[in-house]
Amino acid sequence: MDIVSKWVSEKWPDITARYNPSDIFNTDETALLWQLLPSRTLAHRNEKCHGCKHNKLRITILLATNMDGSSKFRPLVIG
Repeated sequence: MDIVSKWVSEKWPDITARYNPSDIFNTDETALLWQLLPSRTLAHRNEKCHGCKHNKLRITILLATNMDGSSKFRPLVIG
C-alpha cells in the first residue's frame, strides 16, 4: 500500500469528520487554449500542405465547489 492510499484511508476520515461537508471546498485550475488550431488537416494528393506554428494563447479558469455541491462558485477567468 503506498503512502498516499494509506493516508487517505487512515487520516482523511478523521480530518473530514470534524467538518460539515458544506465547509469542505475543492478548487481546480485548468488552461483553455482558445485559439489552438487542429493538429491535422485534410488535403488532396496533389495539394501542398505546409506546417504551421500553433497559437498558444490561453486563459486560465479556476473552478470551486464544496463537498456536498450546495455552493458552486462562478468560474474565475484569468487572461
